[in-house]
Order: sequence, then structure tokens, then C-alpha cells
Amino acid sequence: MATSIHDLLDTANLHAAKTDPTPAGLADAASAIGHLGRALRLLVNDGLSQDVGGYRERFVSELANACAAAAGDAAFSGAPLSLLCGAAADLVGILRPEWSHAGRWAAALAVTETARQVAAVLSAGEQPTMGPQLAYLRRATVLVERTGAIEPPTARQAWLLDRPLPSPVAAHEATPDTIGDAMVALAHHSRPGTNLSVAEVLAVCIAAETACRHTPVSADSGPALAEAAADAWRQVRVALRPINDGSRQRHDTRPVVVAAAIRLHDSVVTGRADASSSDDLGPLSGLRTATQLLPAIAEQLRQQVQQWPATRQLCAYAADLPSREDRVAQQLAGHRPEGLIHVDIGDLTPVLHALHTAESATAALSIGAPPAGSDASSIATGPLQRLTAANHQRLTDWRTEPRRTATAHVPDPPNQARLHVAGQAASRPR
Repeated sequence: MATSIHDLLDTANLHAAKTDPTPAGLADAASAIGHLGRALRLLVNDGLSQDVGGYRERFVSELANACAAAAGDAAFSGAPLSLLCGAAADLVGILRPEWSHAGRWAAALAVTETARQVAAVLSAGEQPTMGPQLAYLRRATVLVERTGAIEPPTARQAWLLDRPLPSPVAAHEATPDTIGDAMVALAHHSRPGTNLSVAEVLAVCIAAETACRHTPVSADSGPALAEAAADAWRQVRVALRPINDGSRQRHDTRPVVVAAAIRLHDSVVTGRADASSSDDLGPLSGLRTATQLLPAIAEQLRQQVQQWPATRQLCAYAADLPSREDRVAQQLAGHRPEGLIHVDIGDLTPVLHALHTAESATAALSIGAPPAGSDASSIATGPLQRLTAANHQRLTDWRTEPRRTATAHVPDPPNQARLHVAGQAASRPR
């Protein structure tokens, strides 16, 4: 099952409220408070405000020190409370590249709330030798929470706390949870900073198209929304057709994002076969929630595409790229750009527009999708089976449809100047 930092911290709060101050419970709480201190230290080290060394960082740093002092040399207990807090601290580290200073402040306040609950367990079984450390912990907790009451984060700043993260456990049959977990994995592994290749983005688009085409919809306007969303994702692949970075080839291994795309595609297709033979939606009931992540995936892919030109690894045939004033001026001057040239952000405008359209169309589909348990008779068949088989072949082989740029070789940086304008050795095949 997918989970989020908020889910883990809320569950930890419930466990803390039920934990008795027995020796085992105190050992569990001491281990848990240590993990919370570790999470706070990660957040403080990256900054909680625009002012370096500001009061937010000082207060949270004191709380992290107080948590470490209260934990002492407590060993990992393996009990539920310490497991939950340890998992939350690990997720804070996983999302570390994506936090903003405002998001880290929101996370620090959420961790502080749990630290207060765990500190209450330690205070209930307070030992004479731990009195000063626990008093210090309570004062530091109050200081951070008062500051948070004065400067509360907004829901937009705290959105990463609710973002689901995938479970590493893979299921072997299609269920609503399997489809949801596969979509969560796809969103997680396409997040900014993962530096996806063109082939990996194509795999994500194929899986998103499959999910949209198979989403159970109402009989009136639902099929049109599903078809529009699926076609929008297909147009992203069409816009990417001229672009090559050297990844358009068969691969011996599959990156995690491609494995997530294959898992989503197979889970949805298997679920459609089960739903078509029964009266209820079965496994496809999980698609209603899963499709709500597709707009965020489209936005993440847009950020990925915007970073591609900086790598200087993208190339395409000049005649296949959109017309631009500088290239028209070269043609009017008697020069005709041919062969492979490097792609810049202007050449990627159709891709960015297609991703924006996919984001809007998928958002409309997620809003207009029927509730779970509605009639599954509107799930398309016939031509959809042929599209599904074609997409399955592309994902299984992890390749794209053959095209002229499929064998184009991306040059090494010392050879980049050789591919820029007309008169170069490479020319487009006729």
C-alpha cells in the first residue's frame, strides 16, 4: 500500500496515545523520539526560511537536540511506534530534493506534533535521571508549536506531506490497490530530479494513455472525456517523435519508472478483462483514485522536458522541427539547415503544449469519472483491444515505433559543433 508522511505521523500519534508507560512502551517511545529528532535535523540542515540561521532554524534545531538527548542511546525496538516514526524520517529524507523552505517548515511542524505526543509517553513514565532532558524536550516543543501558530504554513506549502509514496512490494494480480500503487510509483519515479530520458517519458505516456482509455466512465459524457484524455497523452508521444537522445533503442534492463509504467499498464489491462466479465468494476475501481495523480504526473514531465536542453544531448533533423524565425532567416539568406542539429527549449514547445493539454484533459477526466461501483458497461472494447496490444508491445520491449531518428547517434560533447547548421557531414535520409 502507498503511504505518505502525514499518514505515518497520524498513525504514530494514535499509537502514542495508546502506549502505556511500561518498560517496553518507554523503550519504544525513546527509540521513536530519536527518529523524530533525525527527521528534524534533516529539515534544519536544508533550511526552514529564507534567512540563514533564522529563528525557525534555531528553534527546530533546539528541538532536534532535545529529541536526541531524550532518546539517549536507546536501541531500535522494532515496536509499532518506533517503526512508524522511523519510516516517516526515512520519507523526509527521500523527499529531501523536492522540499522548499516553506515545505520543510510545514514538515517540521507536523513532526513536532508527533514529538509532543511521544514526549507525553516518556513524561508519564518519567525517571529521575531523565527529568532535565524531558523538561528540555517539552520547552523546545512548545516553542516550535507557538511559532507555528503565529506563522502557519498553507495547504499548498504542505502538499508534499500528503503525497503518496510507493510500496516496494509488488502484487501478482490486479486489484484496486495494485493499480493505485502502480500509479503512485509512476508519480514518484517521474518526480523532478530523476532526469528521465526520452524513452522513459514515452513509457510514462503510454501507461497514462492506457489508464485513461480504461477508466470506467458514465454513459453520457464520460466516454468523450476518457477518449480526449487518452488522445492528449498520445499527442505527447507524437510531439516527441522527432526528438532523440540516444535512448530510443532496445534495453537489457528497465529503470524503475519503466517498470512502474509496465506494472500500471498490465494491472489496468488485467483489471479490464476481469471487469468485462462481471457486473461490477472489480480491480478497475482503483482507477478513479489513480487518475487523480495523472495531472501531477503531466506537470512533473513538463519540468523534466524543460531541463532537457541543458544536457545538450537532444538532437533531431532540422526539417522535422517547428519553423522558427532564425531558421527562416537562414533559408532566406541562402542557407538551409539540414541533418542533425541540437534541440533547444524553443524546439520543445509542442511537447510542452501537449503535456499541458494532457494535464487539463486528465484533470477533467478525474473530476468527471463516476464513483466506484458504477456500471462498467461503458468500458470500450473492439479497437481499444488493438491499441492495448500495441502499447503492451512497446512497453514490453521498451521501444518506440520505428522512425528515421531511431538510429540517430547523439554525439559526444567534443563533437557537438559538427552537427549545428548546414554543410555538416550528416544529412537526412530520403
